[in-house]
Amino acid sequence: MIFMNDIGFWNFVRTEKMPNSRFLTQSDRFSFNELVRSSSLPSFTTNLAKKYLETESNRIEIPISDPEASVTYHLVCLKAFKKDFHTLFSIL
Repeated sequence: MIFMNDIGFWNFVRTEKMPNSRFLTQSDRFSFNELVRSSSLPSFTTNLAKKYLETESNRIEIPISDPEASVTYHLVCLKAFKKDFHTLFSIL
């Protein structure tokens, strides 16, 4: 599999959930994208990335339904700034 290096907490997928798999790890986003485009090796993506990046037409996406693959993010600010961020909070 093609795997992007330094992807934070997602690294546990490689180390804990797929310990016997072999990965071609990339640290450069351009090189990673070129490999995804030009090879038949599988790779990971996220629903957030799909909003901004086009899926290659010759690839299919298979959702991962494991509970570990679901993440909840929280946006936090000081109460004193709640009004300043009201628009942002309402959009999210």
